[in-house]
Formats: sequence, structure tokens, C-alpha cells
Amino acid sequence: MDTWTLQMGYPVITVNRSDDGTTATVHQERFLLGQLENHTDTHDYKWWVPLTYTSQAEPDFSQTQPRVWMKDSQDQLTISDLPSKDQWVIFNLQQTGYYRVNYDLHNWQLLTSQLLQDNTAIHVINRAQLVDDAMNLARAGTLPYSIVLELSQYLKGENQQAVWKTTFSALPYLDTMLANTPVYGGFRKYAASLMGPLYDNVERGSEGVPLTSQDILRKVVKWACHFGHPGCVQKATRLYKQWMEDPEAGSPVPEKDREAMYCTAVSKGGETEWDFGWERYHAIVNSQHKDQLLKALACTKDAWKTMAYLDAAFKGGDSLRDHDPYQGTSDMLRGNYDIPRQVLQSVAGQGQHHHLTWTFLNQQWSHITSLFHMSEEVAEALLKSTTEAFNTRDQLAQVRRIPGHVYGGGRVESFLEQHRWEAGVGVAAGEAVRRTEDNVAWMDRSYRQISHWLTQHGFSSILSF
Repeated sequence: MDTWTLQMGYPVITVNRSDDGTTATVHQERFLLGQLENHTDTHDYKWWVPLTYTSQAEPDFSQTQPRVWMKDSQDQLTISDLPSKDQWVIFNLQQTGYYRVNYDLHNWQLLTSQLLQDNTAIHVINRAQLVDDAMNLARAGTLPYSIVLELSQYLKGENQQAVWKTTFSALPYLDTMLANTPVYGGFRKYAASLMGPLYDNVERGSEGVPLTSQDILRKVVKWACHFGHPGCVQKATRLYKQWMEDPEAGSPVPEKDREAMYCTAVSKGGETEWDFGWERYHAIVNSQHKDQLLKALACTKDAWKTMAYLDAAFKGGDSLRDHDPYQGTSDMLRGNYDIPRQVLQSVAGQGQHHHLTWTFLNQQWSHITSLFHMSEEVAEALLKSTTEAFNTRDQLAQVRRIPGHVYGGGRVESFLEQHRWEAGVGVAAGEAVRRTEDNVAWMDRSYRQISHWLTQHGFSSILSF
């Protein structure tokens, strides 16, 4: 247990099968999601790893006791009781071991073929594992996105919530990184094609859709609407319009779907829809309903309305902070800070407007720091919200400096240099820089792969007339 309790992280086990498939070389290394993480760390990370595995020839996912242990002293080991190369193998049965698994490309292709042909041949927990491992390995740069996207096609026929839970965990990063790129239209079409069958079945109340978690059901609607599923968008706009026609009758939108459907209606609507949401926010007493409207108002496509919304959240007078139910408490994270943070985070989460939050934060930094106790937690929340989507070299330069702030000799200081002595800011700013560097590296290695795959599979974003 010392290898698990006295060192950081966990391993990724890489399985490379021989040409005939009957043997495999297995090695381990520490899994890092960002390639720039701890790049100066020279510690040799190794674990005692319990290996379990089965194969297509005689699939048995119940044998979760280790068949062999990989020692922390071993660089690699050989497993020799595997089937021929036309049969898949899968390691870490029911994900009982705390590690990720990567395979050679041929074995990934065999697993993908099985999932597309009959996904029930693989245990549901291992299906969730395959999606989760593939998405995270690709994000880390150790698996091509072409493999991940091929595998993800099987999700059209998947209805188990364990698998969709891992899918919903992986989607936000892809969505954020691609949101302001030319391929986003194609990506939305592809994602909507995966979500469509599940959303339709949930709406029909079809038997055989064993989704019992309210959180999963909420996310089905959230992502279906987000990716433009016609049925979800039409339902959201219809119910919101119905509410606008008779506000006092109460919202006809199901409580669990309000955040997603309000956002969709505000996004697809104009000033009238936004103003109605703003009026209802002030009229409604229920704090959960107010929070759902607060997030939805950030979904407007109008840049000027977005900036006015941020201004109302952070400034005095007839502002959102005057209606903060937690106002006056001693905890700054549950007091006046709660609503401004939520508005900033919600606006930043809209792909078309995340740059506005960075502009606002830079322009209003002195005012913001005068309003709130600038702890490391607050600074991290502000900077993470505004820079999480940054993934270009130009944006990296913006993180490192604030345009217009000129100091002696005409040199422009970086954000980190300028604010490093402020309480809690130095560490948070450094994290923002490192996060952006990781995002830039991800774009360099992954964007063209994804663009090529989407085009090859009929999800091109190329404009034509």
C-alpha cells in the first residue's frame, strides 16, 4: 500500500499485444492529464498494480481477483495466455483497480467493433471505463482522437447511466475547446446525433431506458438542448413562451430541466425573452428557481446585454447583489460574492462570450478587489472562470499581460508580475497560465485530428452556397 499512499497520482497501464495477439507486453507510468504538469518532477512513479483481464474468446467479467501483480520494481512484464489477434482483450475488470488502461491501436479497433456490433458483450462498468479512459487518454495526448471518435459512435445505442455519466464528464472539455473554432458546427451535429436517440427515448418514457438518476436525466436534456436537438429546442422555446403569456400561472418547465430550457429559450430569443427572465428573477422568491434564472440569463447572444449583466452583478445600486439571499453573512463565499461569482462563471461558460468576462475582469479588477476579500480561493474562482476556455497563443499572451498597463521603460507587465504580491493572486494567476499552456498544447496536437475525422464522417463545417 505504500506505493498508493506515499506518492501522488495513479498509473496508466499500457497493453501492447504481439503480432499474433497471444502475448502482451504491459508497462506502467504515471497518468498526467496535462503534459505540462509537474514537468520538473524527477520522481520515478511506480505502483504495485493488480491486473485482471478477460478476452472475447472466453469473456468472464466476474473474475475481479488479480490474475497477476505488477510490482513497483518492474518496468514491464509479459502476459502470455491471450487469444489470437482477431479477438479483443480488456483489462481492469469492472474497474476494480485504480488505474487507466491503454491498448495498441488494433485492440482498440477490436473493442470498438464489438461495441458497435453488440455492446452488451462487454460489462456495463467496463463500457463506462472504455469511454472514460479513451477520452482522458486522448486529452492527455497518448491516444489519437480518431480512435475515441470511432468508439463513441456506439453511444447511439447505449442507454446505461453509468456510461452516460462518464460521457457527460468528458463532453465539457471538448465542447469548450472547440466552441470558437471552425469545426464547432460539425462537432455539434455529431454530438447531437449521439444524444438524439437517448433524448427521444427519455421524452417518450420508453421502457428499456434505465435512467433513474435525476442528475443524469437533467444532463440528457441539458446537452441535447445545448447541441441543438430540434425536439429539445422546440420544447424549450414553446414552454418559455407559454410562461411569458401567463407569468402568474407559474413556469410550465419541469423543475429539473429549467436551467437548460431557460438557457435555450434566452439564447434563441431576443431582448424580450431576456427582459422577461430578468423580471421573473426579481419577482420569484424560491432561491433554487432564482438560481436557475440567474444562470440562464447568461445565455443571451447579445454582447451589450452580457456586459450590462456583469455590471449589475458586480456594482451597487439596483443590482443583483442587492437581491442576494445570502447578503450580510460572514462567509464571503456565501455572501455578496456568491451571485457575482455565479454570473461571471455562467457568462464565461457561454462559448461566444467567454472573452467578455476576461475584458470585464481586467477593466474592473481594482473595483472587484475593493468589494471582496481577495483570498486564494476567490482569485482562483475568478481567474479559472475567465480563462478556462483560453486555448490560443494570443490568449496565452493575454493571460500573461494586461493590455494598456505600461510601466517604466514602456514594458508591459504580465498579470502574474503585476498582481503576485496581492493576497492569493500569485498562485491563481500562475495556475491560469499553466492551464492555458496545456490548452494550447492540446489544440496543437488534437484539433486537426478531430477536424479531419468529422469531415471524413460527414460532419463538415465548411460553408458552401
